[in-house]
Amino acid sequence: HTMNVPAPVDQVAELLMSETYNVRMQTDREDVTQATYVVQEDSPARCQYRMDVVHYKRTKTGKLDRSVLQNSTTHYSYDRRARQLDWRYEGPEGKRVDVHGVTRLTPEGDGTRVHRQVEILIKIPVVGKGLAKIVESKFREGFVSIEGTIRKMIQEMG
Repeated sequence: HTMNVPAPVDQVAELLMSETYNVRMQTDREDVTQATYVVQEDSPARCQYRMDVVHYKRTKTGKLDRSVLQNSTTHYSYDRRARQLDWRYEGPEGKRVDVHGVTRLTPEGDGTRVHRQVEILIKIPVVGKGLAKIVESKFREGFVSIEGTIRKMIQEMG
């Protein structure tokens, strides 16, 4: 997914690494009950942080099971020189579910081109491919709301 943001790369990067943005992106999801932002390293070369999330379990058909809470963590690492944010999800599924991605920021005129790429691999016999399609559709839906949120928050930053 690619979008153009009418703001300089450094401002977009600052937003994408901010606690406000990351907590909002998680708590805007219908399945999330709690989201905690933890900075692990913030240096001139990189910013590493994680999001610890408590969320309702999803069934094999993608529906919410509000009777079960689960924990997951997504690890982020932003390389300031490369202008690249790598992330990897770790959830209750363990190694059976591998979801990770990258966001690349490229200057484009007065703004920034934001390119997001996600890889989804679900190693669960029989239902894995179906689950991967559900997860992929959730990401596609999410990209639209993420784009709106980024634009709104950039505008609020001035």
